[in-house]
Amino acid sequence: MECNKINLKRGSKGEQVKELQTLLQKMGYYNGRIDGDYGDLTVSSVKTYQKKKGLLQDGVFGPITCKKLQADTTSSDDKKINYTIFTDTHLCERRGGDCLGQISSFHCGPNCIKQCLRRFGITGYNQRTIGGYAGTTTAGTSHAGLETAIAKIARLEGINLKVEWKNFSDLGSNSKERWKRYGDLMTDDNKAVFHHELYRSKYGHYSLLKQVNTNSMSLIVANSLGSRCGSGYCGYMENRSTSTQEQYIRGISQKSICIITKN
Repeated sequence: MECNKINLKRGSKGEQVKELQTLLQKMGYYNGRIDGDYGDLTVSSVKTYQKKKGLLQDGVFGPITCKKLQADTTSSDDKKINYTIFTDTHLCERRGGDCLGQISSFHCGPNCIKQCLRRFGITGYNQRTIGGYAGTTTAGTSHAGLETAIAKIARLEGINLKVEWKNFSDLGSNSKERWKRYGDLMTDDNKAVFHHELYRSKYGHYSLLKQVNTNSMSLIVANSLGSRCGSGYCGYMENRSTSTQEQYIRGISQKSICIITKN
């Protein structure tokens, strides 16, 4: 990228914008799609970077911001700092029940299973059917019930799916290692992962992630709750810190991380 001639701003499109988004993502300032569209998220990311570096916070990627960002990323490469972002691209993200949202206040478990099955190309089961297999009631779904539903769907599909529950602490020796391992699991084509949490430190809930950023230690949660859509919930993408998520996971006395492996 030739910084002396650069002038990217809201509405800009193309390969230079993609390069900018990639650099910002590498440094942990951008967690969206690399789509070449200089929209609100890119503007916000540039402003955050400019504020961090003491530059004019206008959201415009001009020569001064460009030279600073290139110098920072080159320095990071030289130091071999591992900036890693894991993104699950298989999730259903359309708002509404039986997609991003859950169809009732107690179908969070079936929602997670339905989303996880998409990683293996399985899309023919709705949340109500999965909940029936799992014995879901107004009180929710047990771990054993979720395992029963996954096993039944595996038999119907003629495949082998192994279910394993782990403590979050089993994933590594420290927080960053654990989240990196979680990211590895959620982006492995032969695995899918979700977790049991005490949502807002009050409510038992099954949830899954859209993205893990081990640089900024932040998450994007594919939250199946949110505003109401009919008798269910619309769902939404929620930004959440890893420390908050760890607090929610610690609220569960059982092993909280569910790993599904296709053999």
